[in-house]
Amino acid sequence: MTEATASQDALIRVGETFARTVRFTREDIALFARLSLDPSPLHVDSQVAQRARCGEIVAGGQHTSAALMGRLASHCTTPDDGEARGAILLTAAGE
Repeated sequence: MTEATASQDALIRVGETFARTVRFTREDIALFARLSLDPSPLHVDSQVAQRARCGEIVAGGQHTSAALMGRLASHCTTPDDGEARGAILLTAAGE
């Protein structure tokens, strides 16, 4: 495969961008913290967050990382920008 062909077949090209604004509600943050077994009170207790000078409860790093990974996966598999895209899918041997 030549460099030009590899560039044409790439799921993401150098310089390509995408954007999405995400706003998590207090309920979203608390639910994600519980489901991900993150016991930090900064994610569920407004008073603790205020004493820590956060102002309000904060989304954990895992929460924001999960949102980024989800958006990247969607970008690489959904042709919403007119670009033909595909995805690499891994399955167990023999499936």
